[in-house]
Amino acid sequence: MEKLTGSDVIKFNITDFVTEGFLISPGAKLLYFVIVQNCGENDAITVSLETLRKKIAVSKPAMRLYIGEIVKTGLVTLKREAQKKFTFQLRLHPRIVAEIERQKAEGKS
Repeated sequence: MEKLTGSDVIKFNITDFVTEGFLISPGAKLLYFVIVQNCGENDAITVSLETLRKKIAVSKPAMRLYIGEIVKTGLVTLKREAQKKFTFQLRLHPRIVAEIERQKAEGKS
């Protein structure tokens, strides 16, 4: 598996795995799920932090904390773009790869 796609995350129920398997706050998990659901064909989303913040209804300091958690955990990469926008790219975390491979071996794909 070379690349994680948003459809892989949904198809293999990786959202449940992330909820149970990563030590990040509920707010960071919610942010990750919003990013996954809104990724385009290139498995990335370019958006302002304010737009994401409004989608999950949190304060600016909380938003910065949640972004730090999902980036530090390795679930996404973050790249600053022009005009206060950022690109969040889904990342193929080794634990997620292992979970997808486990599910494939069990015939869940």
